[in-house]
Amino acid sequence: MQREQKTVKTGYPCEGMVEPESTKGARSTNSLEPSEEDGAESLLDKLLHTGNLNAAYKRVKQNRGAAGVDGMTVDELMPYLKENKDEFLESLRSGKY
Repeated sequence: MQREQKTVKTGYPCEGMVEPESTKGARSTNSLEPSEEDGAESLLDKLLHTGNLNAAYKRVKQNRGAAGVDGMTVDELMPYLKENKDEFLESLRSGKY
């Protein structure tokens, strides 16, 4: 049996609105590169940080993850990365993987 949600139903009307009336103040980006405004490292650099990659590998290994579109099993991954880490990271950074 489901309970009715207690969320207040006030908000934005949907009728006839496909596009927002204004994007004033909204910030958008089409790049993974850092902008001079935010002064932060790029999202891609954060994703490819060694600690993040190691945590992802451990999670996939623990879950006995299935082979991806490249057909490589989780057991084949570590030996591959040991030999090809730099080339692999560069292919990810350049968008060629």
